Amino acid sequence: MFNLAVVKMKKERRKFSAGFKAKVAIEAIKEQQTIHELAAKYEVHPTQINTWKREFLENADSVFSKDKSVSKDDSQEKKELYSKIGELQIQVDFLKKGTMYNCKFFSIFLLSPFCLRRALAAQAG
Repeated sequence: MFNLAVVKMKKERRKFSAGFKAKVAIEAIKEQQTIHELAAKYEVHPTQINTWKREFLENADSVFSKDKSVSKDDSQEKKELYSKIGELQIQVDFLKKGTMYNCKFFSIFLLSPFCLRRALAAQAG
């Protein structure tokens, strides 16, 4: 008589901060509690704690390395992004001066036939 369908709500993934991951990984390294106890305490799967612990130990040597290549990569990327912003600003300024920018629906119909006809008419006459 009634058709009842079970609707499952999609559970949103939890996102953990780097500080939380480090805290859990350090407690796992100390081995004062078992992985399962830590998992129950922090409501995280034991496999996830082991993964964070392994990643923490693999990247521990980078704390004491004298090579600061990360900051150099960031500054290079920053320079590239600023140059790209400059190029895009020049393009925007150029388009603002053009006839097509004056089209009433420019933001919606960038290359609509109406705008193209209007631009061609403006160039011809």
